[in-house]
Amino acid sequence: MKSIIWLLVLFTAGLPLVAQENPDPVEPEDPAPVVVKPKPVKPDAVREYKAKRYSEAIAICLNEIKETPGNRYSYIVLGWSLIAQGKYSEAFDYTRMGIDRTGSDQYLIENAEESLTKLYAWFYNQGRYDDALPAIQRFISYLPNSTKVPTAYALLGDIYLKKGQYIYADTALSYALRSNPNAFEWWLGAGLAREKFGDYKSALAAYGEALKLDPSHQEALRGRDRMREKLSLAVSPAAP
Repeated sequence: MKSIIWLLVLFTAGLPLVAQENPDPVEPEDPAPVVVKPKPVKPDAVREYKAKRYSEAIAICLNEIKETPGNRYSYIVLGWSLIAQGKYSEAFDYTRMGIDRTGSDQYLIENAEESLTKLYAWFYNQGRYDDALPAIQRFISYLPNSTKVPTAYALLGDIYLKKGQYIYADTALSYALRSNPNAFEWWLGAGLAREKFGDYKSALAAYGEALKLDPSHQEALRGRDRMREKLSLAVSPAAP
């Protein structure tokens, strides 16, 4: 019995020691918040183009082409941006490069058409016919299936007419008229060109076709009458 009491005394005496050896746990402090750095915004040429920041779009596209020469969309957006800045010749050169490297594509073809037509139209409107001619010829040779080819031939004929190269003018206008025989101005130009190099019978036919489309046009009427007079003089009997 005494030994049991003694053991209880020893047990109870050791309780404070155990409590001291195992203090209440301290709750950990909240961890520091994790700062998430925003991801850098990737340059977007289309976004810059739509915002009319064409120089920025051009720079992005040129860098993309340098890194990935086979990225077709870089050439497309580059063409759009250069055309918007009026850099038509440069736009065509990069568009042609895109077609050579990535193959034909609707948007690239449209860029080629627009860049060249705007280029030669700008030269024409400035009276720079010698610069317009090679641009038109480049358009016809590079895009022979374009629906705009007849108009290009007609403009080519008009330039040759202004330069006094009448046979070339008639040839170009005749090509245009094969595709669109309902263009009054083209028939009128062909009549004038033929008259100038002395083919009066063909000139009369051209003026006649023009008058079918506009019967009261004074210039066409005068041209027809001139050709009738010249042809009648040519077949009239010689004076005794």
